[in-house]
Amino acid sequence: MSQRVDEVRFELPDPWRRKILPDRNRHRPASAPTIRQGDVDTARETISPLIPQARRMVAASPSPVRDADPASPLGVAAMTLAMLSVARADWRTRGELQQTLPQLWLAQMSLPSAVSCAAGLAGLCLEEDGEQMIVRPAGTGDTSQAWTVSWTWAAEALRTPVAACDDATHEQVVEVLTSYASAEPLQRLVAAYLAPDRGDWAQAALEGADPLPVMALAVPHTGDQLLGLLDRVPSYSVGGTGFTNLVTAVDRIGADALPTLKALLDDDPDAAEARNYYSLIAELPSDEALDLLIEHIDDPRAGASVLTATDRRPGPALDLLARRASAGRGTAELLAARARSDRDLAAEVADRLPAGAAARIREVLAEGDHPDADPSQLPALLVSPPWAGKRSRKTQTVIEGLEAPDDTRLDWLPGEQEEWLTVPNYQRGHNPPRPGSAGSSSPIRCWPGTECGGTSSCCSSTPPRNYCGHCWAV
Repeated sequence: MSQRVDEVRFELPDPWRRKILPDRNRHRPASAPTIRQGDVDTARETISPLIPQARRMVAASPSPVRDADPASPLGVAAMTLAMLSVARADWRTRGELQQTLPQLWLAQMSLPSAVSCAAGLAGLCLEEDGEQMIVRPAGTGDTSQAWTVSWTWAAEALRTPVAACDDATHEQVVEVLTSYASAEPLQRLVAAYLAPDRGDWAQAALEGADPLPVMALAVPHTGDQLLGLLDRVPSYSVGGTGFTNLVTAVDRIGADALPTLKALLDDDPDAAEARNYYSLIAELPSDEALDLLIEHIDDPRAGASVLTATDRRPGPALDLLARRASAGRGTAELLAARARSDRDLAAEVADRLPAGAAARIREVLAEGDHPDADPSQLPALLVSPPWAGKRSRKTQTVIEGLEAPDDTRLDWLPGEQEEWLTVPNYQRGHNPPRPGSAGSSSPIRCWPGTECGGTSSCCSSTPPRNYCGHCWAV
């Protein structure tokens, strides 16, 4: 049995290619993305109220952060992290910053400078200094990377512009990234992520930091590198937010990615993730991948992928199915279907198989084809199904004279509309009137044994702003 069926260069088909991150060679965008002026304006509006406090944070930070030119990549990165810290309690503001700041960078500076900002951001972290939060460089042994969890958005936003830029600009980008390829661990990761063709940067990028963000899945150039990441990235995100990164790595690595996909299946994924993993395995050009699918033929999540893979490679499929036919009913039935679909190929495969496996194919071939049934012997529903003929169109019934009532109105209790408008959009419709508020006559009470004594902010306000965790309504 051959170890690999190989095209000169493995490539995933078009439906999968849409999930692959862009690069300079195999998946280069047709043109550079345009800068979205709306995002630029939103970024300016969002950062405006955050700047004063962020500047105080940077001014209290140690050198070189404190002494950096505000317009330099380090200065921009430090202010960015400080603004994210100021907005950390407001997820909506943080989301707007992460979505729009890369557009502001590209509008105000060159692409190489924006790349330097993204790499610089990965080399910074936040730290509490008394009552003051400061920004400082992240050391090699720094384990407080939870403070920098939001840096990945910058590198991810610049992947497409870097892949699509002209050659001269790309040379400048690579020159910038070269200085980070041997810097701090997460900065090495940014360099390898934004220059995916640099296989010599990949191994260094995957060393020295744990845990790694899920974007690290896009960096490996070997199957061993990819497999080694499974214990270092959040497992719950590999098949979710990290799936695009995984597909990117599989497209680069090819059949050597099989151990990683097998390990992911062994980790008991949910049905949607399992179907995705099986579908990727069906694209791998190796007999081992095909054999793994046949081994899981009784898993309903694998069914479509098994058929896809065996249809694509009928010869190896017959070989493997015949060797496994005694393993279960599903394998035997698929062997019979494949052998009947191409009798000549089945006979050819049987001639080169061991006696036991060959006998299974020849037994199917000896049965002959089942003749088609005479239509007169079939139920009418099978001979002429309802969808096969022309159906008559029913005439729509229109009732004349219907009019909407003119007395429809929305009634609010005194103060109820004003209070409703203070509730965040995502909570509207889910919040009953709070105790003591307009529209509620319920007094505040405390859970037995956990009395707050009416001293919490929610109990002392009029009306109470929220439940303090101890209070309830009666």
